[in-house]
Amino acid sequence: MTSYTYDDQLPQNVVGALIHALRVLAAKQQGTVTFWYHDLPIWILRAHEGPRVNRVQVDAVVVDGKRLLVLTPDAYEDRPSAKDSHAAVVRSTANPDAVSQGCMRLDLTELLYDAESTDEDAIARPIWAHLYETFNYARDLPLDVARSWIASTP
Repeated sequence: MTSYTYDDQLPQNVVGALIHALRVLAAKQQGTVTFWYHDLPIWILRAHEGPRVNRVQVDAVVVDGKRLLVLTPDAYEDRPSAKDSHAAVVRSTANPDAVSQGCMRLDLTELLYDAESTDEDAIARPIWAHLYETFNYARDLPLDVARSWIASTP
């Protein structure tokens, strides 16, 4: 098991490039972005395609001294249903093995050493590429058979 800590000391140019890429992709996909989820360096992009929601979660972490952005694809679909004459919503979730296979890591340590701190494009390009690839992967994630009743009313 790998241990990590959240990296809340990201350079401003990295945060700026990440936020810009998230906003652009959210606008293109008619999605939303959550910034600093639970006051941690976690950003979540959500975009609806009918009842399906595609997500990418970006975590800024430090693992073994390396500063990383970890991008995790995810998806789920909520469908109304009725069970025993009660209204309910059934959630189908992304296959966990497929989610794990789609995780991407962007090594900020290398990126920050390779790019001059004033070269915004050198930092933004790999962030954008990883984000876009992870989002497209989320769109193609297979959903498991619905197992959970997440809401019901009498």
